[in-house]
Amino acid sequence: MSRHRRRTKAQTTAINLVLDKVEELRDLAAGGETLQDGEDVAAERPGDSTSFARSWIIRPGAQPGVEEVRVVARWEGAGGELRTTGLRTLIVP
Repeated sequence: MSRHRRRTKAQTTAINLVLDKVEELRDLAAGGETLQDGEDVAAERPGDSTSFARSWIIRPGAQPGVEEVRVVARWEGAGGELRTTGLRTLIVP
């Protein structure tokens, strides 16, 4: 697999991991759970040996009952450089 293709695949995987965590947090909030900051290491995916770490930060939103959520995925690029991608969104339980 070419270096560019591996980089694109890793970035796509990281974006999907961020979106998965946002959906998980939305489901928890909808179920009445209190959201908390956290981090984890995502499980390896078939055909991909890249290791991904995720972190999320929960802050009160500008309006009562609204949470501001920032989720970031980190991984090491093919050249050894640290790569990140993330998303900030609002969650209303």
